[in-house]
Amino acid sequence: MERIVIASDDNLLPTFGHIRTFTWTSGTLPDDEGDIVLRNSSGIPVDSVHYSNQAPWPAIADNSSIALMAPYLENNSGSNWIACPYAGTPGIPYIKNEVSFIKINEFSSNNDDCFADENDEYDDWFELVNLGTEEVDLGGAYLPMT
Repeated sequence: MERIVIASDDNLLPTFGHIRTFTWTSGTLPDDEGDIVLRNSSGIPVDSVHYSNQAPWPAIADNSSIALMAPYLENNSGSNWIACPYAGTPGIPYIKNEVSFIKINEFSSNNDDCFADENDEYDDWFELVNLGTEEVDLGGAYLPMT
C-alpha cells in the first residue's frame, strides 16, 4: 500500500521526505467543515470526504490531524475517524493502476505551528492511501477545493 501526501504549498513537501508528494493550487481546508473531493482526469469523483467539527467527527485540536482508523472503512462516517494526539503521520510509506483504489486517509486543516516549510509557513495538508498492490498513476487526477 502506498501513501501519497498532497499539501497546499510545495515548500512543505520536503518535510515528508521519501513519500510521493503533490501540491494543490487553490483553496484551503476549512477548520470547521468542508469537502475534499478526488476526481479522475474526466472530472468524475472517485472519492470524497465531507468532514465537520461536530459529532460524530472527532474534535480536532490545533496543529493536529484526524485519521481514518482503517483504510477499508467508509471515510464519510465521522465515527470511523480518530483524533491524532500529535501533528499527524502524513505519508507512512507502503503501494492498482486505478485511482479508485485511492482513499483520502488523513488531513490537517489547522496546521498553525507544525510541519513548517522552508519559508517557515504552516500549510494545510492531506494524505491519500492506495489500497491496491501496484503504484497508481495520478496523472490527470485533480482535487478541486470547495
